[in-house]
Amino acid sequence: MPEFEANEDGSVKTWKGFLNPGELKFPLEQNFNWNYNIATLMPSENGTPAGEGDCTLVLSGVPDNKWRVEKMGEYEIQVDMQEMKVKFTLTKSFCVDPYSEEFKEDLRLFAGTCRVVNGMRKFNVGAIGARTTAFKTVRFDEIAFQNKRINVETIDMSRVFALMDNADQKKLESKKQLYSQISDFGNYPPQKLENIARLGVAIDELIEELDLHSVAVRCWDELQKRYGIAPCLILGELNNRGISASCELDVTNAVMMRAMYLAADYPVMLLDVNNNYENHPDKLILFHCGPAPAALMQGKGKIEEHLMFKKS
Repeated sequence: MPEFEANEDGSVKTWKGFLNPGELKFPLEQNFNWNYNIATLMPSENGTPAGEGDCTLVLSGVPDNKWRVEKMGEYEIQVDMQEMKVKFTLTKSFCVDPYSEEFKEDLRLFAGTCRVVNGMRKFNVGAIGARTTAFKTVRFDEIAFQNKRINVETIDMSRVFALMDNADQKKLESKKQLYSQISDFGNYPPQKLENIARLGVAIDELIEELDLHSVAVRCWDELQKRYGIAPCLILGELNNRGISASCELDVTNAVMMRAMYLAADYPVMLLDVNNNYENHPDKLILFHCGPAPAALMQGKGKIEEHLMFKKS
């Protein structure tokens, strides 16, 4: 039984030390000589992984539940006697030189945790267009999101088309210049760049109007039939500036991408797991149409005909 240090009123007890893998419970008396008829703190279910949750005060030896410690290391265990909560924290070092690389890494991880907690506490995600009927795997529950204070703003594609057709000329020119800098349009007609820029301006206006932090876009097939474009480049540019953007109206993964971006403080993208990489256990092949942020690319992107265009 480890000896805990208590706070001023004795309601919170803390212990720090090294634990090997095994089982653990907390008798409330020292030097008890294996007398089972003493008060003991334990989990409500035997074998509960050491983490964060409720604990139970048992006045006899039945039941004899224990927490399961799976990883060896330096732990901090905090028991709240009023709330009957216990928290196990696996730490690296208790004291770290503030000028060391270890402290720098600890600070980076802590800052990432703070960004995720603050950034995911309340935000808006835009669902631009309706879900394509075939894409049933991206269905989601708006009420469940709202219960977590994630607000979903729905935008019809007709609104997007209206914004595209009436795009401000100065904003258009700025977008065309930006997209030309990050991608090579080759010999494609200038109208393709024009239409992509119009869509970029339209989505930017929706982001500003609705205060959107993430977007999911219906990418098939109205944009292709009406304007002859796909939104991949636009989604990649949004991801590059920290606005999580997914295609196929994949709202759930747009939310997940925001969490990843906040944790990493660096652009992220969504990919499909395509296949194994030969027999390598730590490698795989990832695939997607092309919404990659420039930060994750080696050099300038290249505009090519969309695979779905070729199938059409």
